Amino acid sequence: MNKLLIISGGIALFSGIAAAKSQSTIRQNFPAEGIKCISSTLRYEDVEFSRCDGDEIQIEIITTAPKSRPEARTEGGTFFLRSQDKRMSFRNERCTVYVRIPETCSLESLAAVSSSGNISCSALATSGQFSVQASSGNISCRGITCGGSFSATASSGDISLEDIRAAAATLRTSSGNISCRSLAGSGAFSATASSGDIRLHAISAADIQLQSNSGSIKAETLTSEGAVSACSSSGDISIEALDVSHGSIDMKSSSGSIMLSLAALPGKASRLAANSGNIRLVVPKGAGFQIEAASKSGGYRDTLEGISIGDIKSFAHSYNGGGTSIHISTSSGKISVADTE
Repeated sequence: MNKLLIISGGIALFSGIAAAKSQSTIRQNFPAEGIKCISSTLRYEDVEFSRCDGDEIQIEIITTAPKSRPEARTEGGTFFLRSQDKRMSFRNERCTVYVRIPETCSLESLAAVSSSGNISCSALATSGQFSVQASSGNISCRGITCGGSFSATASSGDISLEDIRAAAATLRTSSGNISCRSLAGSGAFSATASSGDIRLHAISAADIQLQSNSGSIKAETLTSEGAVSACSSSGDISIEALDVSHGSIDMKSSSGSIMLSLAALPGKASRLAANSGNIRLVVPKGAGFQIEAASKSGGYRDTLEGISIGDIKSFAHSYNGGGTSIHISTSSGKISVADTE
């Protein structure tokens, strides 16, 4: 049987027309035995999911509107968290829900949706899918392991991830930024920002796809066994320490520069293209590869053999005996090639 405890406290302090609403703390416990799925659908409430000791799912709700607090219940192996029908009465009303899941609870899936609240997840594991979606709030996930796919979607908020292990991962935001540090997956990884920047560090996946319509892409230490693609309609692309030794690279920027530093040469033919921007390629020292370069308005320069051409139009050259072909083109910009020191 679940237990309910309500603690009310605090006083309202008025300054002019503003008031600090009193808060209530509501605590509930639910048996975790048999719970396989977490399903959360909230409107304005912030929610934080984390691990705890014991054998019960612990709920703590801190709210200025206790009568309209979210409803928590269990049914058929699923723990449900739902906003109630009543809306907030005042703009300064707040509600934060803490959901603590015991280590003994073996989850198959977690799905959390919020209309205008933030979603935070830490130190959780599922054998299947892990999905978080916020319409106008931020998403933060740390220390997540899932045997299925991981997805984070924000309409007008930021996505911040760290230490994620998943079979595949999909990150998408319409008008926010994406930040991800340390993600490993056996399948595909994709990050899409319609109007925001993408920042990545230590990403490993079978295939990697990055796209920003109106923002920059900056990544470091990417590893892929397949294909890596990065596209920006209006922004620079900078990727350092990229290892795609068995696959290919395709990078395009409509209005921005491209900087690519390779930890290992790609195993297959690759392409770097910019309509209006410079392109700089840095390769491992002593690596053999073939360059095919073209620029309608710009020059070519390398520090490997000291080649410098003021107006190249088109140029092909083999370095260190040749190897993988890398095609570089820009409509209006300079092309430079260097090796690591």
